[in-house]
Amino acid sequence: MNRPECSEVVPKLVEYARRAGEPDLSTRLHLVRCEGCAERWEAELELTGQFRSLQNEVGQRRSAYVRRAEILRRFDAQHPRPSLRPWWSLAAAAALVLTAGITVSLRSRDLSASRPPAEVAESQVEVQEAGFIAVPFVPPLAQGELLHIVHTQLQPAELASFGVNVDPTLSADLPADLLVGADGFPRAVRISEETSGGGGY
Repeated sequence: MNRPECSEVVPKLVEYARRAGEPDLSTRLHLVRCEGCAERWEAELELTGQFRSLQNEVGQRRSAYVRRAEILRRFDAQHPRPSLRPWWSLAAAAALVLTAGITVSLRSRDLSASRPPAEVAESQVEVQEAGFIAVPFVPPLAQGELLHIVHTQLQPAELASFGVNVDPTLSADLPADLLVGADGFPRAVRISEETSGGGGY
């Protein structure tokens, strides 16, 4: 393979192996005479065969990838993803309900605030004159709301939570009158001597 013609034959061998073609007559005659070039020709054929099998394997993998992408595309076309519209409609409905709740709350507050101050002061004076103590942190009465008295037994701790000064060491329930609004919230409380009965205020 050290002959001068070998340097001309080797590139031809590489090209013939790459094209998977048969060498021409002069190249075949050279391969019969030169053992080194014949070995090179066998090596080129083997290497080219390995490259072809590798290329075929890559092509199969690529075609599998292409097929998979095509299947996914078809699936997406047949089964479109759900839109986000239902979520937006739920959010809009929640916002609408929240707005309505705030509006109703503000209107009821405005109605109770629209009560004339003299009327509020008169009802507070009447409650205080009857011996009742106003329960702290209770929303104001609505206009025209009726009150009624409930006779009950309360523990000293309950009376204290309503703002009544009682001896915390007492363990027995004490008779009490609750002034309750139409909404069921106690508005005022007093310690009573009666233990049962009912009335209106």
